[in-house]
Amino acid sequence: MIDTLWFGHTVGKRAEPDFFALRQADGSFLLKSNAQLPQGMYALITKRSSGANLQHTPCWLADGQRKFAVKADYTQLFNTIAFTGSAENETLYAYLRGYQELTDRLDVVTDNWKEALDQPTFEAKKAVEQALQQFQSDFMRSHHGTLTSKLVEQTFFLLP
Repeated sequence: MIDTLWFGHTVGKRAEPDFFALRQADGSFLLKSNAQLPQGMYALITKRSSGANLQHTPCWLADGQRKFAVKADYTQLFNTIAFTGSAENETLYAYLRGYQELTDRLDVVTDNWKEALDQPTFEAKKAVEQALQQFQSDFMRSHHGTLTSKLVEQTFFLLP
């Protein structure tokens, strides 16, 4: 069980903690900052092991947002995280989970195509690429104006 939760930023794939909270007797953490934090992408950071091996998961701080609650099994942070009081983060994780499912499928069909180098596996790869692009387009349309839709627009998967 983790005993410290940090709030911070990421630089590339490296976590940069800004401040932290210790686990309370009931198992919860209360992260507080006296600073006015600007809107943007932050990270919830935990230690993966006794060394300096940190894991992190993204988190939006929306303009004017002062508090929200996070519930998760911190050993499986990405798969179990749920937010209360933060529609932006609920939107972010709905997107990230759908995106991950499609990119995992794309990895599999790409590997199959590299092995077989035939038309059926190429068509399967193309179908998943189109599904990924459609997922992103639909997401931007249905969540227009959110921080996540702006992120998706910047990282849009272009078909080759």
